[in-house]
Amino acid sequence: MLRLIGMKCKIIHNSSDERKGNIWLCWSASISDPLVISTTKQAITVKVGEVMVTGIHGANLSLDRRELWQELESIRSYNLPLLVIGDFNVVFSIDENKSGRIPLRTSMLDFVHCLDSCGLINVPKSGLVFSWCNNRAGAKRILCNLDRALILKKWNWDVFGDVNAKLIQVEQDVLHATLASDNNPEDTKLLNNLVTARGVQNFLTSQQNAILLQKSRTKWLKEGAGNTRFFHTTMKIRQTQNYITELEDENENILATHREISEILVKHYA
Repeated sequence: MLRLIGMKCKIIHNSSDERKGNIWLCWSASISDPLVISTTKQAITVKVGEVMVTGIHGANLSLDRRELWQELESIRSYNLPLLVIGDFNVVFSIDENKSGRIPLRTSMLDFVHCLDSCGLINVPKSGLVFSWCNNRAGAKRILCNLDRALILKKWNWDVFGDVNAKLIQVEQDVLHATLASDNNPEDTKLLNNLVTARGVQNFLTSQQNAILLQKSRTKWLKEGAGNTRFFHTTMKIRQTQNYITELEDENENILATHREISEILVKHYA
């Protein structure tokens, strides 16, 4: 029996006579016991009230993870609010992997197609950029973002509404709360209203950024890897950002020609 402060003294796991468990679900003592919907090697799905929750531990091999993607599509058919959380063992895009081997494009595409098919989006997070490392140092250190939480896009809309419209409204709320607090700085209630409004603004901004980021990564995976206009446009932008067009020497003279720039760089590092 597991004993954690504020938690039920129970767990739901996927151990069996044939294999050791790799997923444990614990829950707060303040909620009723979840109803187990399904248990597999890579996921446990439970129902808490009218919400589905799936705990994930994705397989190491891309081929085996396809069973997980099919399972998520099956769970989606319940047409209930859904939270999917855990270690997916796959990155969403290349920028979620630092050092080590380049992630397989097919693995990322399988993941993206699953999210699109199920209507799942990333929940905004804070703190560490990468959720996993190999505990090595120097050039052998590898960082990845393998752990995440996902929710249904439809649920996100039903619960939070149009993020853009709400951001416009909350910006007005922040403005009004700021003016009211500035006019009466000793009123703690007005100050609390301002803090609350700014908190809502920060949350909605993070939510909007997460949605936009997922959309941009999906577009890159679908269009960027092929010989497409999107790929070439993206590469031109990157080349422009990495290209030195001019330098200023120690006498504050602007050097713009290729020869002048080359000479000052060689001189500087000689």
